[in-house]
Amino acid sequence: MRPELLDLIDPRHELVQLSQRIDWAELERHCQSFYCSNNGRPGSSSRLMIGLTLLKHIYALSDEHCIARWVENPYWQHFCGEQYFQHRPPIDPTTFGRFRRRLGEGGLKTLMKMTVRLGLELNIIDEASCKTLVADTTVMEKAVAYPTDNQLFKRVQEQLVMLAKAQGISLRQSYEKELTFARWGIEEDYKTLKSRLQIEQFSGKKVQTVLQDIYATVIHKNIVALACQCAQHQVDGGIKKTSV
Repeated sequence: MRPELLDLIDPRHELVQLSQRIDWAELERHCQSFYCSNNGRPGSSSRLMIGLTLLKHIYALSDEHCIARWVENPYWQHFCGEQYFQHRPPIDPTTFGRFRRRLGEGGLKTLMKMTVRLGLELNIIDEASCKTLVADTTVMEKAVAYPTDNQLFKRVQEQLVMLAKAQGISLRQSYEKELTFARWGIEEDYKTLKSRLQIEQFSGKKVQTVLQDIYATVIHKNIVALACQCAQHQVDGGIKKTSV
């Protein structure tokens, strides 16, 4: 006879209280539109995925750490709708990414509205704090073009040619050949990275693993290039001394 989670946990715990306040049925009805009932294998439970997503952001955990914590925490399992304690991970961490893509921007906005409405009902936040949004964009990707960006040079060249034509200024050349020649070294260098060093052969599927492989390959190439450069200087110096 397996004991239920309700017999193991404290009903006064914050996650137990929060799970009773959330309208799970409404969230599941909203998520039904993102699933297909007659194509492919059945997806994971909406209650499970929504609960894991909320826990991940409440405790600021990565996908992998969130799943690891879920396995050892009965309160987390009860929050996600489990009746009995589970000893195995409910999903693979990669399912998080597929679920976020499935929900899209609209589904995530619905989750955010639910959390704000719940905070107002519990008097955790007030209406005045909802009128101003303070966002930390430190880790957000910026549309920054660096001076060494070859595409920036190309855009400047194209705009200058367009301005010259608009002003009726005749140019002897459009500088497209010069731009192609300047880009040639970069393309040949990437060909070396791709064919010889296999920079596109990754050891994993995670973003962190892919970035580590790319950085390690580039660092390896730069170290070899520096060693070859030093060796070439020594060889050139020896040839000059011999010729003298």
